[in-house]
Parts: sequence; structure tokens; C-alpha cells
Amino acid sequence: MLPKASGETREEWVFLAYVGNSIQLTKRLV
Repeated sequence: MLPKASGETREEWVFLAYVGNSIQLTKRLV
């Protein structure tokens, strides 16, 4: 996925990355 030029803010991008990392960590622990 690449950031869209149509107005995705950096905060949203950081949030999505954080959620993705959390999901990966959860899958490893389970």
C-alpha cells in the first residue's frame, strides 16, 4: 500500500502502520 495523494494525512498513515504492527505482534504471541 502506498500513501494516497488525495488527502491521507501522515497521522492516519502512522496509525495504520501502528495497527498493522500490533496485529503482527498478536499473531506471533498466539
